Amino acid sequence: MSVYLETSCLLKLVLDEPDSSAVENALEGETDIIVSALARLESENVLLAMRLGGELSKREYALAVRALGLLIGEAPFRLVPVPADAFELARGQLEAGTPHCRTLDRLHLGIAVALGQQKIVTNDQAQAAAARALGFEVLPAKT
Repeated sequence: MSVYLETSCLLKLVLDEPDSSAVENALEGETDIIVSALARLESENVLLAMRLGGELSKREYALAVRALGLLIGEAPFRLVPVPADAFELARGQLEAGTPHCRTLDRLHLGIAVALGQQKIVTNDQAQAAAARALGFEVLPAKT
């Protein structure tokens, strides 16, 4: 069975952040880790913001972008496009009254549903609550 990896947890595999080891532990033994094109774009955007904000040096930024590309290019990670129906599925979650979460977190859930996923790794509590309401198994990504 595969698992969907959302952006903040993807970044924890590239940067040494709090809960990085928890994400690694949550993914241990997984043989198919889904990374959407949205997660890649968000991750690259966050890294650039960190560079522009002075949190990463030019060298650190280049290394992080390279590490991200290498990570999602190797098994068990699999980069997938955003399915065309992901936006409507995300909207449907709102209409169904699932717990509130941020827009991009909601879109990640729409993508995961469109891809037929049943497991997600997230460290966002609101997204986790919405995912559980949709029937997802939420792998803990916090220590």
